[in-house]
Amino acid sequence: MPLDLPQEALAQLMDALEKGRTIDAIKHYRAATGHGLKESKEAVEQLYAELHQQDPERFPERKKTAGCSSSAAILAVLFCVVFYFANQA
Repeated sequence: MPLDLPQEALAQLMDALEKGRTIDAIKHYRAATGHGLKESKEAVEQLYAELHQQDPERFPERKKTAGCSSSAAILAVLFCVVFYFANQA
């Protein structure tokens, strides 16, 4: 692994990745290293790729989605409807 982190920080980062919480993993990495967002994201993504090669069951390949989730789309539509009717009065 390319990361030279304190054991506790590495454990938190690995736990977050195992749970699928990439943003939390990036936050742990940034807190431990003081690196910027872009550099931290790249390091965490590289680590995840290596972990996936070593243990694909524990760290499955992540699917990349385009756009927003269906839940976010539904909330956006509901917000627009409520806003529209609120301004009709």
